[in-house]
Amino acid sequence: DYVLVHAGFAISVLDEAEAAIPVFAELAEATGPQPDVGERLENLFERTGRFGERAGQLSRRRRGRAATSPEAGALDLRRAEILLDQLGLAGQAAALFRDLHEWEPESQRLRDGLERALRQSNDVAGLCEFLEVRSAEEQDAEARARLELERATLLEEMLHREEEAQRLLTALAD
Repeated sequence: DYVLVHAGFAISVLDEAEAAIPVFAELAEATGPQPDVGERLENLFERTGRFGERAGQLSRRRRGRAATSPEAGALDLRRAEILLDQLGLAGQAAALFRDLHEWEPESQRLRDGLERALRQSNDVAGLCEFLEVRSAEEQDAEARARLELERATLLEEMLHREEEAQRLLTALAD
């Protein structure tokens, strides 16, 4: 408890987040998975702009949790957002968002994150698959047509799958 109080003092009174990081890291190592310590360490990493280390800490906290537990999902979501928004690792973020989206397909936040990650990583094939699923789910005919038109454009111009794009455009015209 003394170490925790000392680190808390360094953060709150001295505003020395950098100095508190090694203290919390050592405490996390010594005590094992302690949510309070892990969360404070994550916050320190974010406060100091050490996003790679924050993503690593989230990954460590994720270990040992059931794959489908809400806690695991929340940790993976935070890590995916950091990978995408802070670290520019869109491919890795897309993989996490894709896994999360499979468990919670109705989540708009996950759907938006997956789409952003696919676009930023230039995963055209993945984006086409995503647009196909979104189109099938879309209730509004005009929105569905926009999704299908974008998909046809990507199929033709980026993936050189002209026949598939033509079939899609023909179906749209009907």
